[in-house]
Amino acid sequence: MKLFVDNNGNIKKTADELHVHYNTLKYRLSKIRDEYCIDFEDLNYIIKLKLSYIALDFISNT
Repeated sequence: MKLFVDNNGNIKKTADELHVHYNTLKYRLSKIRDEYCIDFEDLNYIIKLKLSYIALDFISNT
């Protein structure tokens, strides 16, 4: 999920970096979307996720 957010929602780039097929990642993201009601096209939600990851990185490095 973090890599997907870091890649600004680019499925192809994320799939390449994870070494999985594009359709596999698309399927897994749809399962996450359905299970946790995450809208990956909502920019406000993506920004909140990105800020959460930044905060977690900061906390873990201190």
